[in-house]
Amino acid sequence: MQFKIHYVDNTKGKPTAVKLDIEEWQRLKQYLTEVADEKQEAVDFVETPVKVKKMDIKPTKRRSFSDLLLDL
Repeated sequence: MQFKIHYVDNTKGKPTAVKLDIEEWQRLKQYLTEVADEKQEAVDFVETPVKVKKMDIKPTKRRSFSDLLLDL
């Protein structure tokens, strides 16, 4: 089983969390539940949604390929 994991760094560049795509989270959650059932262990997922501020990104002017070449 393979997952694409995105690390979330703090302001000092130290990884403090990971982010998974929702589909991969569902697969991992299902897998962990199945393993817990086989071993007759309890598994509890406590999901705490975090509100993330929307970034204000100003659109940039699109550049042509020839402009890019002129910059080289």
